[in-house]
Amino acid sequence: MRHSNQSGFTIVELIVTTAVMFIVVVIFGGIISASYRQAIAADALASMTRDMHVTMDAIEMDVLASVEIASTSRRGDMNMIDRYGYGAVSTPAPTLQTWKYFGGGGNRRALLLIQYATNLRRGAGSREVVYAATKRFNCSTERRLQPKYRQMVVYFMRDNTLYRRVIFDDIKSERYKALGVNASAICGTGDENNEFWRKIAVQSIPPQSSEFTGSATPGRSLYRDETIARNVSAFDVQYFKDDTPIANQYDAAHSSDHMFENANKVKIDITISPPVGGVSKISQSLTVRKGNEE
Repeated sequence: MRHSNQSGFTIVELIVTTAVMFIVVVIFGGIISASYRQAIAADALASMTRDMHVTMDAIEMDVLASVEIASTSRRGDMNMIDRYGYGAVSTPAPTLQTWKYFGGGGNRRALLLIQYATNLRRGAGSREVVYAATKRFNCSTERRLQPKYRQMVVYFMRDNTLYRRVIFDDIKSERYKALGVNASAICGTGDENNEFWRKIAVQSIPPQSSEFTGSATPGRSLYRDETIARNVSAFDVQYFKDDTPIANQYDAAHSSDHMFENANKVKIDITISPPVGGVSKISQSLTVRKGNEE
């Protein structure tokens, strides 16, 4: 019998080879796809964990720096009205907005913290408390005897994003008049005064607004909200006097402007949901007591 010296593949061999290659591609493709999904999930989990840490750290620092936990931004001794309305970003609201600690459902809850204003943003090592100027004391030698100027930090939800907003007290209000504060005056040199009000002006009034004049009147909010965390599915705040919960705190019939005048502690519960599948949502609680007493 003669043997052919021709080389090549038979149809059966081609079919078998193709099938094997297909199986190999499918297996490796599955491995690569699974690895990619795992990487995406790991990145999402890391991002959620980081957001949770940043959120709780920011809230803790703000509560510790607070002199009061408030239920409203406007009452007899305080006039921290918000020109930009609930959740507005760049367009002034037609009417002045008064913040309340809760509205229609959990997504409208807000944490309102009264603090002493500082001349620089939080985190700045050289920042100092801002003092209002009166004729009773000398700002050069008795600055710390002057009334401290106040601001309000607001944590609120909008479209599953947690934001932080700062609102400055109205230095022309009756509170400061009763303390003998000169209109729009704070302790410091002219440059220091101008720098502080310039900080408020630049961060409060959108440059494109016809209201922008390059100067500011206290009592305006910072219109550039600071994003604290995204994909927040739950933001719950409970208020306490020491270890005793404030009674009827989410009962609208009992709500008042002085609801939390004795509150000195809050418990924050936050849940962050994953932006992709295959990752479980994470939840964390924080209980912290305000650190300053007026």
